[in-house]
Amino acid sequence: MKQQTRLRKKSSIKAIILLGGEGERFEDPLPKQFHMLSGKHVFLYALETFCQIAAFDEILLVCHKDWIDLVKKNIESLTDERVTLCIGGKTRRASVYNGLRSLGNQTDFVVIHDGVRPFVSQSLIENHILLVQESLAVNTCIQTYDTINVSSDGKGVSEIPSRSSIYRGQTPQSFCYHTLFKAHEKISDEVTDDCSLVLKLGYEVAMLNGCDSNIKITSPIDLFIAEQLIRMKSIHLHIVEEDKPLAGKIYVVTGGRGGIGRRICESIVHAGGLPLSLSRNKSDLAVDVTNPKEIKESFAQIEKQFGKIDGLINCAGLLVVSELDALSDDAIQSQVDVNLTGMIYTCKYAPLIDNGHIINMGSSSYTRGRKLYGVYSSTKAAIVNFSQGLAEERGDLNVNVVVPSRTNTAMRKTNFPNEDNAHLLDPRLVADTVCEVLKRNQFSGNIVEVRKNVGPAGLEPATSSLKGKRSTN
Repeated sequence: MKQQTRLRKKSSIKAIILLGGEGERFEDPLPKQFHMLSGKHVFLYALETFCQIAAFDEILLVCHKDWIDLVKKNIESLTDERVTLCIGGKTRRASVYNGLRSLGNQTDFVVIHDGVRPFVSQSLIENHILLVQESLAVNTCIQTYDTINVSSDGKGVSEIPSRSSIYRGQTPQSFCYHTLFKAHEKISDEVTDDCSLVLKLGYEVAMLNGCDSNIKITSPIDLFIAEQLIRMKSIHLHIVEEDKPLAGKIYVVTGGRGGIGRRICESIVHAGGLPLSLSRNKSDLAVDVTNPKEIKESFAQIEKQFGKIDGLINCAGLLVVSELDALSDDAIQSQVDVNLTGMIYTCKYAPLIDNGHIINMGSSSYTRGRKLYGVYSSTKAAIVNFSQGLAEERGDLNVNVVVPSRTNTAMRKTNFPNEDNAHLLDPRLVADTVCEVLKRNQFSGNIVEVRKNVGPAGLEPATSSLKGKRSTN
């Protein structure tokens, strides 16, 4: 194998995202990369992750000519001037070659990714950028769990290689630009993998570990799996101490006298901000948070007195644990109204500044229905879906969901009096997480999870999705 080299100068690093597939296996005239996934075209997930990487000088989308207008329409709202377009070829190899020529020979390194792999992580891309500067080529691989059978005629098994040496290839793949360009120029074999070309040229290919969630959407069932992965994805935040970043800002907190809501108000005050509590109970502004007329009037009063607010934090919640047959109609309606309907109206009428925040309080029960409180958990699942949709609709705002695990609040203790407090989350940690989210801009559509004994740890940006006596969880 040829010797690898170490780069010793500032590099020009560019990216290619391939959008040229026709999707024959998808059995749909619309290519798979342009199908909708949780309200957004599949390819946009990967593009948004790549745009978070400052190291790229250019992010080139290689697209079939028939779909170029659709791509232009979808990226016209992007403020990232590094995103460019070029026409792809008839095959994957031809599309990569067109992309390489479009980038130009002033490029030092190139990272290539399939637009139908929506869940590539920022950390994986960054690791590629680091490793490719030590190697000429890097592949993303994941060890197979299945036993591989080799058949020479499609009728019988001729070999069963050891699983320990079998890996499945993923993307991204990254290369020294000039090495890959030379491979495309010199190797005539029609292959679907750029690492194969580099190997044929006699160079080594380094390897980075991929992950199971970095799936490639090739069939309708993959799209279904992707939807479930989005529901499972969550973000954990490092708590970062800053010098009063919330000072002088105004936040409306519904349910601000309950367990989590009260702690959030205290944390905002500690950070130098002004919380305005909105609830039926004694508060800064007494209002029925399920009454759209009262909500609208209250926000009009707030805007008149304070001007537009910096954020809305919806903590009002109601949980009634009971078999459905034993639940009164009023108990059912109250849970829907307090947990969901009122939250929707506050999001509608809140007078928010540009780039303001909406944080809706979820619950770990949103992932599946729970016995004896299916009404509550279903409203929490609806909060996640609503928040994701609103985040896409309101690009001028930061809309997120904070999802605590079981939390030590009066509402929780009333409904589950025998729980050990040692197994419950401290509401102050939830409040700290909310304040951390309020510090972030261009951070929207995410599920921010807070767990017992884990807390806000390890920010992973390739993610996004959400996880009473009146108050909060």
